[in-house]
Amino acid sequence: MSDTEMSRAPHAYTLDAAADLAERLLSRPEPEETGYNAVRIKEFAYEWSVQERGQAFREVMDAITGRVGQPAWCGGSAGGPQVRWRSGQWTLVLDGRTFGADLSVHPSGELERMDCWYFDYGVGDGEEQVSSYDDLPYLWLLHRHEGERLVGGCRCLGMLPVMRPVTNWEDLEESLGMLLAAWSEQLPAMVGDWAGFQLYHSADDHRCGVVGFEPGTGLFTHMQVRDGDESPERESAMRDLGWQERTEHVWKAEFPEPGQESGEALARLLIADARARGARSPADLKVRDISCGDDGYFVLPALGLGY
Repeated sequence: MSDTEMSRAPHAYTLDAAADLAERLLSRPEPEETGYNAVRIKEFAYEWSVQERGQAFREVMDAITGRVGQPAWCGGSAGGPQVRWRSGQWTLVLDGRTFGADLSVHPSGELERMDCWYFDYGVGDGEEQVSSYDDLPYLWLLHRHEGERLVGGCRCLGMLPVMRPVTNWEDLEESLGMLLAAWSEQLPAMVGDWAGFQLYHSADDHRCGVVGFEPGTGLFTHMQVRDGDESPERESAMRDLGWQERTEHVWKAEFPEPGQESGEALARLLIADARARGARSPADLKVRDISCGDDGYFVLPALGLGY
């Protein structure tokens, strides 16, 4: 469904008006306003950069937060950033899209059961599956403000789905590429913090690498140097895989530009490196120490790798 079909707004909303609407929707929505009847509350200009869209989205997010309280979750899908405020009965969702920010309200249980359905069946060619990772409701979620009262006194974060394991390299490359692209576009405005995880290669003596995003640096990865990497032949092979620089302890690669191209390039490097190290399938890769600034509860339900 297109931006135009998905959301219709009779007029532009000021930040105060958007906050007024959010407050009412979260407490007493009309029946016709619930579900996927999103309202476009902020238009984004066609020529805006990723940074300008992110800043505009953050302004709307902050206005609503100032009125209704801290969100249960910040996160994002392949389509854009997403914020959820949860009162128990209702979940208010702010979605960032290419040309604007949309606001919708859903019965909490109904929305979370639908989310779980998407992840339970996963991505593939099956009748109940979605065809791509960009069809999933979100790729990453972050809850901060631990111990603070959420909307309406509700401390429940709701049901969290679990993605079935990725079984082939093509799906893993797509999953990783979309997740990393989303981080590079969404984290600067929404969170302003680093994010990352450790990647372990069980087929290569559990050699460890780091995959992440850092404000001011962009997407990056480091992988431990192993014996023999200093040879000209080995160094040439590593650079052919996509590694950019070798220090005394690690191989490094950085992708500073936000967006899909950087996410896909880093994903290709990680998959090529894993296979060169002897990984036979994604099951040979494990992730640990998933974190966003060492602060809060950070989950990657779409990644599809074991822990």
